Amino acid sequence: MVAVAALIATSTLATLATDLYAPIQPHVADILKASPEMVKLTVSLYFLAGSALYLLYGPLSERFGRRPILIAAIAIFALTSFMSAFVTTVEQLIVMRVLQGAAGGAETMLVLAIIRDYFADREQVRAMSIYRAAVGFTPMFSPLVGVMLFEAYGWQASFLVVAGLSTIVVVALGFFLQESNQNRLKTLDFAQIGREYLLILTNFRFLLLSMVFVASVGFFIIFHSAVPFVIGNELGLPSRMFAYLQAGFMIAFIIGNLAANQLMKIISVEKLLWLCMGVAAIANAVYWIAIASGELTLFSIGLPILLLAFCNGPIMSAVPTLAMASTKASAGASSAMLLTIVSALASGAAVVEGRLQTALDVNSSVSIAMTLSGLLLIGTLCAAGALRQNSNSNDSRHSDDEQVG
Repeated sequence: MVAVAALIATSTLATLATDLYAPIQPHVADILKASPEMVKLTVSLYFLAGSALYLLYGPLSERFGRRPILIAAIAIFALTSFMSAFVTTVEQLIVMRVLQGAAGGAETMLVLAIIRDYFADREQVRAMSIYRAAVGFTPMFSPLVGVMLFEAYGWQASFLVVAGLSTIVVVALGFFLQESNQNRLKTLDFAQIGREYLLILTNFRFLLLSMVFVASVGFFIIFHSAVPFVIGNELGLPSRMFAYLQAGFMIAFIIGNLAANQLMKIISVEKLLWLCMGVAAIANAVYWIAIASGELTLFSIGLPILLLAFCNGPIMSAVPTLAMASTKASAGASSAMLLTIVSALASGAAVVEGRLQTALDVNSSVSIAMTLSGLLLIGTLCAAGALRQNSNSNDSRHSDDEQVG
């Protein structure tokens, strides 16, 4: 339990780094005299940077263990968080956020690997859903705290708070986190690492499930990078309203994870995934109706966002388990490759949303709808392909068994 608590505390840092900052992005744009598109990059590139080192974190954790790599990365995360508070231009902020994201990426990848070290199959899905539900409590309150910090001490305060908390977590990990990888490699064989990554990349089912995960994570990143501008610039509401919306967002996400934990007792992971994709399609349609009406309100955009958050809870618990179970590669390699693909493409989707807004000269609400529709289409087609491939594989195994019999 102490180890789980340490992992939850570690994961909280990565969410805090964005959630404290996200609601005040329009103010940062004004203070640093930057365009919304440039400020959005401080969020999308933060997530993209984490993906750049996933393929390195995986092999390093297989050779030296999960624990030392995680502690070192969080220490660097603390330093870059501190330095982010002293930038004077949006370009400098983007650079520091990239470095911060690169260090914080270790948490995302290594937590997946650690959970796979301890759990298997359906228990892994349940453990993931409980873990994500616990981590989800922090984003319920952190945007409001971020707004309060901004109003009292300025936009730099959120970065200083994250730096201080990160330092505390580094100490806690040093005392309480035990090593979960008991079969560490004796040497780093880069040829073997390359073969293992190639094995994963030639696994079509793994790639299809990765794209489903891309659609889910892409929605989360776009919510943080673009929705604050809808709240502030289109609806003319104060930053606190985004904080309240995110609180509802995370409540829906937590309920979705808890529902997944219960549904896993009576239905298969595959059926759970289809159920969630159906809810996501309904939510996307509701969002487009709100835009077509020409009268956006917090309720009209908030309802579909909450529905999407609800169905993404189970998706983000089930899909990583299905993807990593589809390959014989090690936990470190499979989680590293999964998160590299997902973070790179999901962050890219957020960048595309910003470019669409600028290129088409439309409001953020419209560019968000266009990007989410594309993600949903890709996710649905890839989910269908992955589950069909699994069904064909099962049919083939049953046929072989009958022939043997």
